[in-house]
Amino acid sequence: MTNPAQPEIERVLFTEEQVEERIREVAAEISEKYRGRDLKLIGVLKGSVFFLTALAREIEIPVK
Repeated sequence: MTNPAQPEIERVLFTEEQVEERIREVAAEISEKYRGRDLKLIGVLKGSVFFLTALAREIEIPVK
């Protein structure tokens, strides 16, 4: 019997490494595009704080 708190994973779409690499790529693009400008990150979806935190850490310019 399967524990409902930990359902079995059918397949992995993206590895942790792939997600981290893509976050670095997006952060580099944002850093280049907004260099010398004010940048505010706003998360509007439930759970977005985890993505925004990882993204903000990789962005090379000041972020609010």
